[in-house]
Amino acid sequence: MQRILVFFLASALLGVLLAQPNFPVPLRPGLFGAVLMLSVAWCLRQRWRLAPDAPEAPERRALLSLSGTVIVLSHLLTSLWQIGPAMQLHTPASHAMGIDNWTLFGAALLMGWLARAAGPSADERDRQIAATALRYCHYSLLLQLLAFVLWLAFGHGAVLEQLSRAMLAQWLICFWIVSCVVHDITCLHAYARDRRLEAGAQ
Repeated sequence: MQRILVFFLASALLGVLLAQPNFPVPLRPGLFGAVLMLSVAWCLRQRWRLAPDAPEAPERRALLSLSGTVIVLSHLLTSLWQIGPAMQLHTPASHAMGIDNWTLFGAALLMGWLARAAGPSADERDRQIAATALRYCHYSLLLQLLAFVLWLAFGHGAVLEQLSRAMLAQWLICFWIVSCVVHDITCLHAYARDRRLEAGAQ
């Protein structure tokens, strides 16, 4: 669980830093983040290739998927917070956010491919873990949508009054990304639990 927490916090921090308006690196924040993400994935691939206790392919995918997804989510949430609820699509800030976020999303997809493992991609245990994770992912998405619908129907206040259609669409995207984070955390928790049980049985 410590490894999951470290990946989560480090990824969230990176996403927040990449969304800062005065980014101190002479590259687009999204491009800098993508290069860093792919470099980390490559380093992990080299490390796991030599480590006898390296995680198998499904766990690697879940770990890197969690890292990449949290970077994308934290960057998007921070950018939306800075833009405000009255967000309009055709503005410099919205265009910059979109370019950087899609660049990070592409890098997140490539991370899993870079650090892939040889051998079978999944067995019966992996499929069972994936099914459980998908169920939790589904529940989390339903709860988020339910809470959002109730807020839209019965809520009041300045934020709701200023909410634009563009911001509404972005929030729905965030709900989907959060459900993906829940999926990855569920998978990694199951692998960590199985590893503890195997160590206890020896």
